[in-house]
Amino acid sequence: MIPFPNKLVISTIKHFLVVSMIAGALLCPACAASKEKLYREGSGALAVKLVGFRNNHGEATISLFNNPKGFPRNDLFALESKTVPIVDQAAHVTFTHLPYGTYALSALHDENLDGQMATSWAGSPDEGFGFSGHPDYKFGPPDYASSSIFLTTPEREIVIRIKYGTSRLQHQQKLRKRNVKTEMD
Repeated sequence: MIPFPNKLVISTIKHFLVVSMIAGALLCPACAASKEKLYREGSGALAVKLVGFRNNHGEATISLFNNPKGFPRNDLFALESKTVPIVDQAAHVTFTHLPYGTYALSALHDENLDGQMATSWAGSPDEGFGFSGHPDYKFGPPDYASSSIFLTTPEREIVIRIKYGTSRLQHQQKLRKRNVKTEMD
């Protein structure tokens, strides 16, 4: 029986595919003239479901990028950004008429409605965030390649889980909860 590949293997494969496509476009004169030839012609819709909000306060902002420039922090470089309400701790948004290609998305739970990520004095996020592609990261945001998804069909649906704080902070909170339960027993 073949074991299911872990996140590192999947991330490595995604990175390899993106690098291979870029290298192919640079080395092949016919491909270099038109990057669209890397994908069949067509366009599609990308439906995104955001889950895991801790409350319904504020709104969700999701930005769609078609290249690494500005990802994930600078929405000025995004192909498109949308702001939607949060209902039952989830949000939905659809991007339409997208040419087949590679994209990455970043999402923000803007609880205080200021249009930007609120951070602590140490720079860690105070509001929820999420990325397409389920990237594995520890400190700082992931890069475009690890968050990339491919749109090659007329319709595609993805789910982005909103996270709060860093994984280290979440780990510390879990340990504290376990210790409290143990002390109460």
